[in-house]
Amino acid sequence: MPDSQSLYRELYVSCTICAANTTRVLLGPNVTNPLTRHPATAASAIATVDEFSGGRALFGIATGDSAVLNLGLRPGRVDDMRDYVLAVRGMLEEGTAHYRGKPCTLNWHKKRVPLYIA
Repeated sequence: MPDSQSLYRELYVSCTICAANTTRVLLGPNVTNPLTRHPATAASAIATVDEFSGGRALFGIATGDSAVLNLGLRPGRVDDMRDYVLAVRGMLEEGTAHYRGKPCTLNWHKKRVPLYIA
């Protein structure tokens, strides 16, 4: 599902609705970006989808297009992507990570969610 606030309904609400009405479909952002959601927020959101769907979540990320351009932002850079992915992965799998020098935690979900980088 797309993650572009100007063009589509809220991504994680939509994923949860789909999870409630399906049993096999994988769910998550086909791409989100490192600029419009803090990685702790994104990690918590996709972990919720993963838990609610019985482990059917995936997490796709790219530099951003419509979601960032419609806010007047520039697309993310490679170093933005790296830092974001490391933070999300760390929180999902280990419960803790650092992002921009600050600690972030996700205490209730320590499970791998597939990450796809575009």
